[in-house]
Amino acid sequence: LASNLQNAADKLRSHTDDMARVMQQIATSAGEINITESKLADIIKS
Repeated sequence: LASNLQNAADKLRSHTDDMARVMQQIATSAGEINITESKLADIIKS
């Protein structure tokens, strides 16, 4: 049982790391989208 719990904890930890990476990628993409939108706004205004 103890080793099963340890395995479950390890899997959860790696899953949490994966989720953190995904969230970071989403945040980066959102930042890039914001930059693109502001560039488009500048182009439209000019």
